[in-house]
Amino acid sequence: MNQLNFIEKEQQNQMSPTDKFINMKILHCCWSCNKEQELTQDQNVNKNGIECECGGYLITPSGKVQLKVVPIVQVFQLNDYEAIAAESLEEAIKFYFTEITNYDEDRIDNPHVVPMDHMIFDDEARTTQISIGDLIESQWKGKPFYAFTTEY
Repeated sequence: MNQLNFIEKEQQNQMSPTDKFINMKILHCCWSCNKEQELTQDQNVNKNGIECECGGYLITPSGKVQLKVVPIVQVFQLNDYEAIAAESLEEAIKFYFTEITNYDEDRIDNPHVVPMDHMIFDDEARTTQISIGDLIESQWKGKPFYAFTTEY
C-alpha cells in the first residue's frame, strides 16, 4: 500500500488492523552527479531510461539503478527542549509556530534530526520507553505532531 492510499484510508476510517504506516520512501540517485530524486508512478521507463537534469541517468537504458531508502517522516529537535515529527524541517518549524507557540524565531536553536533508534519516555511516569521510529509508526496521521519535550 503506498503512503497516499494509507492516508486516504485513514482519513475515511477504513483502516484494517493489518494496515501500517511504512515510514520510508525510495530515492533514485543519478549515476553522474549523485542527485537524489523521487520518481513518480506516471514517469514511464522506456528503452532510453530516465535522464537526470545533468545529463546522467537515474535509470540507465539497460535498467540499472542506484537507490536510497530514506524516512518520509522524521523528528526534528528544534531547540534544547522540543521536538516535532514532520516531513521536513520547514514543516516542523511552521507547525511549531502556528500550533505550539507564537514566540519569535529565537526559540529555534541548532535544529537537527533525532535518530530513529533514539529512545524517549512514552508516559508521564517515565516508566515506558519507545523509539522515535516506533513513535512515528504509531502516531503519524498525515500531519506534524509534537513528538517529545525534555522540559518539565
